[in-house]
Amino acid sequence: MKKPVLVLAFLPVCLAIFAQNALPRLAVVEFSTNNRQEKTVQDAVMVRNLVESQMIASGKYQIITRDEIDKLIENQQIVVSSISSSENVKKLQLENISYIVTGSVDAIGGDYSVTVKILDVGTGRFSHSADDFVGGSPRELFTGIRTLMAAFIAGTASRGEQVVQTRPAPPVNAPVPADMVRVEGGTFSMGGTMYDEEKPVHTVTVKGFYMGKYEVTQKEWTEVMGNNPSYFEGDNLPVEQVSWYDAVEYCNQRSVKEGLTPAYRGSGDGITWDRSANGYRLPSEPEWEYAAKGGNKDYLAYEYSGSNNVDSVGWYWDNSGERTHPVGTKTPNSLGLYDMSGNVWEWCWDWYGGYTGGAQTDPVGASSGTDRLYRGGSWGSTARGARSAYRYDDTPSDRGKHAWLPARAPLV
Repeated sequence: MKKPVLVLAFLPVCLAIFAQNALPRLAVVEFSTNNRQEKTVQDAVMVRNLVESQMIASGKYQIITRDEIDKLIENQQIVVSSISSSENVKKLQLENISYIVTGSVDAIGGDYSVTVKILDVGTGRFSHSADDFVGGSPRELFTGIRTLMAAFIAGTASRGEQVVQTRPAPPVNAPVPADMVRVEGGTFSMGGTMYDEEKPVHTVTVKGFYMGKYEVTQKEWTEVMGNNPSYFEGDNLPVEQVSWYDAVEYCNQRSVKEGLTPAYRGSGDGITWDRSANGYRLPSEPEWEYAAKGGNKDYLAYEYSGSNNVDSVGWYWDNSGERTHPVGTKTPNSLGLYDMSGNVWEWCWDWYGGYTGGAQTDPVGASSGTDRLYRGGSWGSTARGARSAYRYDDTPSDRGKHAWLPARAPLV
């Protein structure tokens, strides 16, 4: 009678081991920092430890030991700062690793901005992330990370969707970067007469804002996001293959990195724009068209951004050689903004919707929808598609030949 008892006693252990082995394999790797000061580096190690312990406690994953993943990174020459590159992802896939958790710990005064994000090794893309600001003391750091990780682990159900969970940063009087242009507010005629989507031409007034002088480059993107999704590769080429969700995440992460208040909160279709924030954001469609048409500095109604001759201001199908080109190599418009006609399409904040007549002030388009707007044409567009009034739309998850010029609220 003892033998059946032994078998029955052993069976739960077997099931437990089998269940553990059936869980997806996950590793937590080194967190980057914005400086190499001893305290920041030590606290980044602490954050990694806390994140790892919370992932273990979730019971959702088989956690790869610290020694094992560090040894793998060293032996396979995996670069953590570009963990989502195709080369690194292939190496991780061969090791049967399902997920990699990484992030950053950036010092802002005496506090920290902490970002945690998870790489789905199967797809090679970050499936979701969480951001928060935590105090610099050990107790505040411990409490803050536990709160952050509770939201992060709960968000794993939203795979394939960029989850942006941020709180406004403390106010920081940050200087405006040299690659931004002040666009004074004013009133202009928005729309065109060539296509129905551009009609009716109507009067719009926008407030002043700052606009990126150039399309976001691959170098800028990689420094913030740690990956480069672009098909045409080059540091000074515009980043492309970027969804609307990707663009929103970049804006928030760059804002945090520079000590600004992130402009976006929420996730998926529920992402909202905090118009009081001073962080980077996508321009509204009226802001984009106003800037493309030269704001209050252009008194001539050019068809393209800065000229009636598309070849002088933009890369499009007839002159691009079927590829993107380094930013800023064509003539800028009167505001000093480059490539607003051609090179790559540029995402705007707005949902797509038809125009309405009548004068408007700072409109932000439809309240909901299925597609987000992008403007300006690309290297693959006809000349008509590169016109300042031309409108196009796509699903926010699409990663085509999209990029954008970041905008920021005035710092006055």
